[in-house]
Amino acid sequence: MVRHRILLSLVLVAFYQIDMRADIAESREAQVKTGFLLNFIKFTEWPSSRLNSTEPIVVCAWGRKDIDDSLKVLTGEKALSHVIEVRHVATTRESQACHVLYIAGAESKEVEDFLRSPAAREILTVGDDDRTGRRGTLLNFALENQRLVFAYRPEVLAHSRVRLSSRLLSLAQAR
Repeated sequence: MVRHRILLSLVLVAFYQIDMRADIAESREAQVKTGFLLNFIKFTEWPSSRLNSTEPIVVCAWGRKDIDDSLKVLTGEKALSHVIEVRHVATTRESQACHVLYIAGAESKEVEDFLRSPAAREILTVGDDDRTGRRGTLLNFALENQRLVFAYRPEVLAHSRVRLSSRLLSLAQAR
């Protein structure tokens, strides 16, 4: 009986450590993606009708609420002489106020319809993974050989009013 308790305790400790490592890895990935996002902003140009010189750059998260915590560190940061403001959105109407829209785990038809809409052409849309990218985001993250990479969609870029720096595009994969 004592052996069974010890064995059960060891198994529980092992599972707890695996869970902790997974949480740490997910947390680290979210931090890296947030850093990339800040750099994406720095190498993006919005139409003057969309972003004037005095307003903040509004970064929005649509989908999983857990991504909000990692994006919150951007609040108050400066990029392109603009202060960054972070919001969580859940509707097309709310998304129209964004300059950057980070989509993570939002699998609705509303998201797909929004990405095809004229309003999305003036927003830097970023997908959390390649699947979201295929739905129509301008940029998306992907894991390749255990490395985080980012890609852009040439067909989305061709119709976008948001301009990405050639330096940024040279680091991204076209998909």
